[in-house]
Amino acid sequence: MTKKLNLAIVDDDHLIVQFLSDFFKSEGTFTSLITAHSGNSFLEKLANNNSLPDILLLDLRMNDGNGFLVIDELKIKFPQIKIVVLSSHANSTFIGQMMKLGVNAMLPKQLDKEELLVILKEVANKGHYFSNDQLNALRNQIKIKTPQLTFNPKDQLTEREIEVLELICQQYTAKEIAQRLFISVKAVETRKSNLMLKMNAKNTAGLIIMAVKHGLIDPEKIISF
Repeated sequence: MTKKLNLAIVDDDHLIVQFLSDFFKSEGTFTSLITAHSGNSFLEKLANNNSLPDILLLDLRMNDGNGFLVIDELKIKFPQIKIVVLSSHANSTFIGQMMKLGVNAMLPKQLDKEELLVILKEVANKGHYFSNDQLNALRNQIKIKTPQLTFNPKDQLTEREIEVLELICQQYTAKEIAQRLFISVKAVETRKSNLMLKMNAKNTAGLIIMAVKHGLIDPEKIISF
């Protein structure tokens, strides 16, 4: 990443907000565009700000406008903002619900700040992050809850679409996929759109779930950090 990324930090713990803001300021990759101590305060600041954050670090449990309210608002008005939930109640079994809401990563507050930095860079580049525990939880949830599709994806997808899907599941960016397959970035995005339509997926995470469920990708080949 060659340019600084705009970061928003929303937590009702003032010390956490100040600590993270100071850390990212000194680190140099991110700049704290917005800090707030409640969901409602953040939404007000966002509405009055000329720039949007690239990534939002968000606590879920706050008295004045909780994190779920913020997630709902952003998915309607600013879906381009990547949401990283940072919660003391983070649990791998919740990852499926978080993905359904549109969250890009869910992390425990006990995380080391250096590890948090690495993960945020991955979210910025790849669009999402899964720990090994979360991947295992997703596999179990897929087996139990995911309804069967009415078609066989292997019969519906082209050879090129399957190649693109495999690389998406390995968390390569559109540019990296284009370079590997010797096609244009636009061609990659077109095939990704076709994949989402054919596999009834709303986002990249949904594609990964369906690819694992229908045996299009070996779960062990999904990169985790």
